[in-house]
Amino acid sequence: MDTPFTKAEQENLQAMKRAVLKARARVLAKPHKRIEIKTDLIEVVEFILSGETYAVRTSDIREVHYLKDVTRVPSTPAFIVGVISLRGQIIVVIDIRRFFDLPQTELSVFNKVVIVEKGDVIVGFTADEVSGVRQIEQSTIQPSLATLAGKRAKFLRGITTDRVTILDVEKMLQDRELLVNEQVDN
Repeated sequence: MDTPFTKAEQENLQAMKRAVLKARARVLAKPHKRIEIKTDLIEVVEFILSGETYAVRTSDIREVHYLKDVTRVPSTPAFIVGVISLRGQIIVVIDIRRFFDLPQTELSVFNKVVIVEKGDVIVGFTADEVSGVRQIEQSTIQPSLATLAGKRAKFLRGITTDRVTILDVEKMLQDRELLVNEQVDN
């Protein structure tokens, strides 16, 4: 087969190919830099209530919706906004501000409902706005402040160094004061 290169040029090309392949092999043979994977991260959804930032673990959240079509339920505590129907399932909506005795603002269709689920208990918490999802290092979470009093203190997982209050959904959904008895006496 005729080539436009002389025998010397072909040998030179072969030598260059071998040199490139050896250089690649040396690079690939080097040990990889260790990538540090942080295992103490938790993923949370952050939301705003009365100007304060709260968070709930994403594993506790079922979904987030706008607050609309709420049906008020008579004879329920003041912190119960009412119920919503979500794809045929009735969900109790709780105003965390009222429950935690935070400053009140009027609820509107611009508010969100953060629907949380633990086991077979599903509840919606109102939020002024949902900030987004982020990962937090557990080492940055400090225990609840000793100066924090009231109901809020017993339902906190902790507070981050940048002042995000992480709620303990499991404790909240097990609390007798928060959940209204769903049984009807005959």
